[in-house]
Amino acid sequence: MAKIVNGRERIWQIQEVVGSGDAGEVLRVHSMQGGFEGVMKRPVQNVSGGTILRQAAQIETEGKILLALEGLNLFRDGLTIHTPTLFDQSIPGTSNTANLFIVSEEVSGTPITNLLQAKHSGGEPIPLNVVMKVLSAAFYLLEQIHSKGIIWNDVKMEHIYWDANSRKMSFIDWGNGQFITPQADLATSPIWQDYEQLIEEGSALLNQTAPHLLLDLGWPAHSKDLDLLQIKQLQMRVNYLEAYLTMRSTEYQLLFQKFTQSLADFDSLEQTLELYKDLKAFGIQINNQTLLKASQELLLKFLENEEYDSSKRILAAMKAQVTDLLTPQWHIVDYLIEADLAIPTDKLLELIKAIFSSEWSEVVWLARNLISSDERRSALASLIYTTRNLAFDSSNTPTIYAEMLALKNSLTEQLRLLKQERPEESQFAEGLAQIEKALQELTGAWAVLKKVEALGEKFITLKQILGAVNSLQLKVPRPLTELLQQALSSIREVYQAWNAADFPSIFKAIKKLYLTEPTLDYLLPFMGQLESMSSRLESFETGPQAEQSITSFAKSLLEQQDDLVTHLTSANWLNNYLYALQSMAQALDLDNLRDLAATYEWPTKWLFFPNLHLEIPFEQYTKSNLTEPQIQALQKYHSDLRLAKSTAAALQTIKSLLPAFYSSYKQLDEEFNFVFSSIPREPFSPVLSSFPPQDEQTIQKALDVLAAINKWKQTSEAGDWYLQELLVNEYDDSWACLKNIRITTRDWNQEILPALVDIKQRKWTSGRSKQLPHPKYPKLLETLAHLYSFVCEWQKIEYQGLYPELLKELAYHMDLAQNTFFDFWQSLQRSQSSSLVWLIQNQQSVFSEINQTLLSLLRSIKSLQRNYEVINQSEMARTRLAQNSAGDLMFTLTKVDETVNPAQKNSSVFKRWQRQYLDLLSKPDRGTIREGIREIELIHPLLPWFDELVQRDAGYFEQPDPHQW
Repeated sequence: MAKIVNGRERIWQIQEVVGSGDAGEVLRVHSMQGGFEGVMKRPVQNVSGGTILRQAAQIETEGKILLALEGLNLFRDGLTIHTPTLFDQSIPGTSNTANLFIVSEEVSGTPITNLLQAKHSGGEPIPLNVVMKVLSAAFYLLEQIHSKGIIWNDVKMEHIYWDANSRKMSFIDWGNGQFITPQADLATSPIWQDYEQLIEEGSALLNQTAPHLLLDLGWPAHSKDLDLLQIKQLQMRVNYLEAYLTMRSTEYQLLFQKFTQSLADFDSLEQTLELYKDLKAFGIQINNQTLLKASQELLLKFLENEEYDSSKRILAAMKAQVTDLLTPQWHIVDYLIEADLAIPTDKLLELIKAIFSSEWSEVVWLARNLISSDERRSALASLIYTTRNLAFDSSNTPTIYAEMLALKNSLTEQLRLLKQERPEESQFAEGLAQIEKALQELTGAWAVLKKVEALGEKFITLKQILGAVNSLQLKVPRPLTELLQQALSSIREVYQAWNAADFPSIFKAIKKLYLTEPTLDYLLPFMGQLESMSSRLESFETGPQAEQSITSFAKSLLEQQDDLVTHLTSANWLNNYLYALQSMAQALDLDNLRDLAATYEWPTKWLFFPNLHLEIPFEQYTKSNLTEPQIQALQKYHSDLRLAKSTAAALQTIKSLLPAFYSSYKQLDEEFNFVFSSIPREPFSPVLSSFPPQDEQTIQKALDVLAAINKWKQTSEAGDWYLQELLVNEYDDSWACLKNIRITTRDWNQEILPALVDIKQRKWTSGRSKQLPHPKYPKLLETLAHLYSFVCEWQKIEYQGLYPELLKELAYHMDLAQNTFFDFWQSLQRSQSSSLVWLIQNQQSVFSEINQTLLSLLRSIKSLQRNYEVINQSEMARTRLAQNSAGDLMFTLTKVDETVNPAQKNSSVFKRWQRQYLDLLSKPDRGTIREGIREIELIHPLLPWFDELVQRDAGYFEQPDPHQW
């Protein structure tokens, strides 16, 4: 049971002895209350009384000093300078006895002496920053404790602890300390004991860590003849050098970070390596991976540019400067580049990237594929086996083949000895001979994959042989068993991925298998077959090339089949793939093929794209005459096509009776259905041989009809209406589409086009449309009637002037004209005649222009109404609105008249009225204005406004006097 001791503050449980020496013993303790952890210092218990008195006196003194220091925590430039906190003391009455003790804080970190010992033993050197912090902290601590009337009197590196994580410098062991009083004579002051010890300890520390700093600091060889001023100057030099090194380390850190983001060339790499060494000397923790990654990227950059000498320089520099950081991957890359194997750049880069990524199965596979000459064979074989050792974390990983040979040779030797020494055990020998023979056969054909052999069959055989070996209670080599299990695991992954058509996983598993057993050279051509199969599947999902038929596309894929199935299994996806290709190669109808694809969910979205075609061997179906049902089906189809009826039922009949020709008839039907469609389509290029020979004459007639329709469309687009009418006169009215075109042409040329020309050319008083005995489009006539009325009303202005009722009539007729024309236009676009709709769409610009003209006139008339109303309100005569309305009224009248009467542009009465208005505005005085108003025509639209202005304000028209300067 742990010993318990009572202190003044707490009860302490002794845990373990930490150390023991001339100054007493130190034990680790734990408080029974509060959970305090600390160290207890007390006299050694089994020594003489004199020793106990001396040790007790020192321990008691240390307790008093620690109590006075109160767990000193000084903060300076990010560094904590610390002395242990006193937790407790022994109870009164224990002075000068073995029962005296103190309990203080156990400081963190490592003694400086331990760091020095580690350096001398080949460990890491003490960083310069730490060396300077030790000296700087010691000077600062002495300065502070001296001000408190305390000297340490035990300045030793073993009493200074450095904690890099918390950046804390702790100073322990104060048993030799003293309380002092200030003295007038500083030369004899006890504080010199501390400085003398510090000078001596500092000199030893610098000599062991950084001798060059002795000169930089001007560190004295001894303390003799030093005064307080020189001590302070030395302290300042120490503080300055510490700050300088800190700033320099910060600068180096920033430069290192900048350089490692992207190394531009070899010089920048050398600078980065120098910075790394300096930072390491400063004790700065550096992320080694950033340096390695940046160097790796620079190396790959040189290799990509085929700068092999520069690549070798990089590797040499890395080995010389940071060899301790280089991973096995770097050493493998160095070996590979130094070998100068003349590997193509792209392959070399791929291999090196795989090495740096530790993708060992990829490395082995790439290396094996690069063995194409005797010059490379030895180096790459060495690379393969080195890589395998890294992958399996072994210094020497054998192959299954080598282990089998060793086992076979062992069995052969055992069989020989058995026959010589114990011939009576014939049954055991016979079993041994059978196993040896099986191993002989297996090793003899190990590197060959027979045409009908399943992948992994030899491994199953080996597993059975090993089972037989175990049954004879013979020892099976452990590496052979482990490698066999790994190989079987990889083979299992191959089969699982094959059944799921997961080719990336298949490739990965094959490479993993080759990593396990690099004697399986048949895996290289086997992988080639798998890659070819993967490529065919990608082509299958992508679809045929432009102009390639589905039939030839499927046949080409079928012709590329190999013997993969004999080495693996016949997976469901492969059966579906072959069935899909066979269906495509034998298909006679594209719709049926698409239905089949949807039913079986083939990954062939391209099959539903337009402009696909099949290659149908029509010659196989045209040698025999058509049967009566087939003839009737074709007659029904042509009758429906001629009469513009739905051919869906007839096509279904053709599909069942003449499946080879169904696509051709359907395509012809679609061409008739979409002949007037605005949707862009591929040019129709029918081949008569794709129809039955007995139906060629009828098909040719249908094609002639399509040609006639297309010629009519071309003529309409060119606007040659005369030729258009000549063409339709020759049309066969037994074809509903041609009859419809004839009617459209007649309506367009006799009724619609003349009216449009009159409206567009402003011949609104023309009476041509009234001469039609039975007009088909009354809305067009209604539009012309309203335009005629509008012109008649407009002409009244020249003789009667403007007045509200006239403006109202003008707006009424123009509004109805525009609305009626727009309704007429829309009704044409909704017509049941596809040819008429196509023609109207082709002439959209004409209809749109007329509609915009009428809308513009309607807006102008409404503007005239508003302006006229404003200028005829006497109370608004002097307003800016009235002035603007007057000008707008004259401008609009002229514009409307130019639109309605384009031939009278320069001589209209509206031009005359506008000139009178502008002349009147230019009159200089009231009298002249009155004279000008008397000369204006009585029907001038602005005369009432002029009179009102003159009566109300004679100065309205007067010009302002020029400014006097």
